[in-house]
Order: sequence, then C-alpha cells, then structure tokens
Amino acid sequence: MSAQRTRQRSERNLTPNFAGKLGDAPDRKDQKHVADRMMRRYSTKPAIGGMPGGHQESFPAGLRAIQQTAVAQENKKLPPVKPADKSGKVDPSAFSASNFNAEQYVEASIRHAKESELQTFYSDLRRIKEETYVNLQRNVFRNYKEFVVIAKEVAHLSSDMNTLREYLTNLQSITALLKNDLDLAQDEDNSIIAQRRHAKFRNSIADLTTIYASQLASLWERVEGSQKYVPSFPGRHIIRECPNFVELHAATYKPKQPVYIVLLDDHLLVATSKTRAGATKLVAEKCWNLLDIELKDIHNSLQLIFGNETYVYTSEKNDDMKTLLAIYKRACEEMKSSMFCLLICFNLLGQKSGSVPRARIPSTILEPAKDLRWIEDRMDELDEWIAHKNFDDAVNSITQGRTITLSQQFDGPTTEIIGSKLDERAQRLCIILCTELSENAGKKNVVRRTVRWLVELGFEDRARSAFSSSRDAMIKQRTRQILFQGEIPQYLSDFALVQFTLMKNTWEMWQLAFQENRMASGFAAWAANQIARFKETFSRQLDGFSTTGDEYRNSIEAVRNQIPVLREVGMDASFLLKEILQQA
Repeated sequence: MSAQRTRQRSERNLTPNFAGKLGDAPDRKDQKHVADRMMRRYSTKPAIGGMPGGHQESFPAGLRAIQQTAVAQENKKLPPVKPADKSGKVDPSAFSASNFNAEQYVEASIRHAKESELQTFYSDLRRIKEETYVNLQRNVFRNYKEFVVIAKEVAHLSSDMNTLREYLTNLQSITALLKNDLDLAQDEDNSIIAQRRHAKFRNSIADLTTIYASQLASLWERVEGSQKYVPSFPGRHIIRECPNFVELHAATYKPKQPVYIVLLDDHLLVATSKTRAGATKLVAEKCWNLLDIELKDIHNSLQLIFGNETYVYTSEKNDDMKTLLAIYKRACEEMKSSMFCLLICFNLLGQKSGSVPRARIPSTILEPAKDLRWIEDRMDELDEWIAHKNFDDAVNSITQGRTITLSQQFDGPTTEIIGSKLDERAQRLCIILCTELSENAGKKNVVRRTVRWLVELGFEDRARSAFSSSRDAMIKQRTRQILFQGEIPQYLSDFALVQFTLMKNTWEMWQLAFQENRMASGFAAWAANQIARFKETFSRQLDGFSTTGDEYRNSIEAVRNQIPVLREVGMDASFLLKEILQQA
C-alpha cells in the first residue's frame, strides 16, 4: 500500500511540472518519449472482456476517489437489491421488485465478476429481454378476444342506459301529472271550502258556475281581447296559466317575444305583452281549439302544429313544459270523452223519438288514443318509405289513409289534419316519381310501374306531362346525334327513321302505361307536335333548293319511304305530311 501511495504522489507531482520541463531539457527525444508514455497512461480506457463495445472511463487517481465517494453516498440512500449469483446467472424476479435500481444491480453483479461470468450475465440479460417481449406479445393476442367482449358489453350497457333514461323520463312525466292532479284536486277542494263560506257566490256545494264565470271575467280583465276568443260558455273554465314562456322562431329557434299561455278546458290562448299609453298590458294574439292543434315536445321546447302553421314555445323550467304538455293531453281526452257522451245521448234520443236521425260515432272518438298513435306511426313509416324509395308501400299507405279519411262521416279537425298530412306526403312522393319517370323514360317496365303509382295517387296529368317531356327530350337527343355528311336526302332519311321509330316506341309504352282510352288524346296532341317539328326541320334543311330539283325530290322520296314505320302500330302520319308529299 505504501508503494502504491508513493507512486500516486509521484504521478501527481509529474503532471503539473511536465510542461515546464519540456522547454528546459536539452534532450528533446527523451522528453518526447516520456510525454508519450504519460499520455498513453492517462488516456487508456480498458474494455471489459466479452462485452461488445463495453468500456469504463479512466480518471486520474484523485478524481476517481471523488467519484467513488459520491457513488457510495448515493447508494446509501437506495434500498439494497439482490445481485446475480456467483456463476453470473440473472434472477428475473429481481426486476419486478418495487425498489429495483438498474445501476445498483449491475454494479453489485459485476463488481467481482470474471470475464466468463460477465459473458454469462450479458447473455442472460439478452435472453430475458427476448422472453419478456415474446410473453408480452402472447398476452396481447390472448387478451384480444376479451377486449372485444368487453367492448360489446360496453355498447350494450350504453343502450341499456338510454332505455333506462327513457323510462326515468316517462316516470318523471307520470309523477308530474299525478302531482298536478293532486294540486288541482286540492285547489278545487279549497275553492269549494271557500265558496261554502261565502253563500252569496254559491247556493250549493256542487255548483261551480260562479267560479268558472269569475275565472273568465278575471281573464277578460287581465288579457285584452280574450273575450272575443273565449266568450262565456257553460262549463268553460281555466285549467292552467303559464306566464314564463317565450315564443321561438320556427326555423331558427331564436327568441321572438315573451308570451302568456292560458290553457282552458277546450281552448289554448296565447297572449303577448304590448305597451299602450305608457302601460304594459297583455293582449290576446292567438287562440285554437284543442282538437285543432297538436302539441309535441321537441328539443327542450313545445312545438304547436295547426294545419300548415308551426309555432315553437319554450320555458326556462323544463317542469313547466312537461306539466303543460301532460295537462293538454288530459284535457284533449276529456274533451273527446264529453263529445262521445253527447253523441251517445243524441243517438238514444233519436231511437226513442224516431224523428232525429241516428248519428254515426267515428272511431277517432271511440278510441282516440289508439287511432292517433296509429296515425303518427303510419306517418313515420311513410316518411321512411319515401326516403328509401319504397314506392309501392308508400303509395299503398297513402291510398289506404285517404280511404279511411273519406269514409269518416264525422268532419272534424282531426280528419282535416290527417288529410293535409297525407296530401303533403303525396305531393313529395309525386315529385320523386316524376323524376324517376324522366330518368328512365326508355324502360317499359319502369315507365308502366311509375305511371301506375302516379295514377293511384291522383296525378294522371303530371304523369302524362312528365312522360311526354322525357320522350320529347330523348327524341331531340337522338336526332342531334345523326351525322351530316353532305348529302341532304340521306340525312333526312336517317332523321325520319329515328324520329318515327322513337314515336312508334313511345306509342307502345303509352299503351302499356295509360290503359284508359281517354288518355289517348294526350298522345295524339304530342304526336302532332312531333310531326310539326319534323316538318320545320325538313323545311330548314331544304331552304334555298328548287322544288323541281333532284335534291328536293330525293329528299321527299326518302321521307315517304320511312312513313310505314308508324303504320306498324296503326299510326298514319301521311295526312300530317301531306303538304310535303304533294310536292313530289
């Protein structure tokens, strides 16, 4: 140990004085030799045997001691790890420890290892790395099916959550309706109790006429013009008043104005605030019969449909909208029930007296909820069939709905609403069918089927116009494709052949599509227009030629030879072309 320390001191003493000695010594060769020896000693980096590219940096003795002291202090802070055994084999379980430190593990494993042990240690590390990669890949493939099953379960869970959300919404609506019924019952009870105390307003417990009259009088006083819409009528009363509503634009859903909604037992009144003479007052703006309108909940708002008109109302509180919708539905059912009772009494009176004709009770009153639900479902299916171009089912549905509507002897608002909805969808379907007819004017089966649908919908004139226009366009397209090679008789012969052949085909398709004899007049007018156009083309081509020339005579003869094409289907256009043929 003493000899080693002496050698280290001599090395440290030689290092700072070496630069000065190189400039003073006369023997340059010895100095250069000593300098090379010292540089090799301090720059040598011994490599670890058996490790490719492995090396350990070499520091001077003083720096090496400082480094060892720092590493020792750092290792004191880390928990101990289990190094490799004496043979250099690696234990993979040591890597999964929570306190594993790679640097400490490698240092402890190769501190006193030989070259063979280092080689074994390196080989084990490579082997463990490859095994870990293979195991990880195998586990990923093994768990892939489990991932798919879990994803499907998550999708089913999402669907179940949506269903549960709908159930909760329905439960909330039912609860709100029951609560409102309870509130109304309590209000009626309170009103009855109050009226018992004031005998001047009521003469008996069951008489509510005075209460209803006072309600209407208060409404007339607060809402200007309301008496015009809801005059006094036996039994008419206010069910609910909703002051916190706003009218939205039906297309953009932007707020328009605040409204005051009053729901009566047979009408729905909407009033707006207006300033007159410096004072703000409610003014009645719209009023509808409950059976003439349809109220639906759409996108956190209420959509009111009256014929072709649509109004949208909303409120800051969703409970107000749900309550109003529930009370509206109950009022409609009660109103229809009262109408049903009146008709039954009317029939009984007619049976007893024999002088009053018996009225037919329509199914829309006997089963209002069922019929309305059936109508809405049928309309949704009809929209779906039209969108998917399922024309056969759509046409049958419209014709069936029209038959049911016309068979109803009770001419009420419900029948008018159903008829307007059917007519609107029939118009939309007619536009699509006319487009299909124009695009497939050359296919006999498509033309026959499409025309039959249009005739069943009641659009015979539009079917005839669409078919004639499409065939006219086809004839123009085909005749313009004829090449003119300088010989006018040959060109007119080809032109007449194409024109007359397409007219013949049009007549054959017309007979298949329009089988009624009264529709044949439409084809006659169309054919006359085609012949007139042919005569115009003929005259324009021979303009400037002498009628006695060979060119003119050959052209007329070429046209005469093509006329028998029309005679194959019983058409004779010679009388229409008489002016041309007489010049031959």
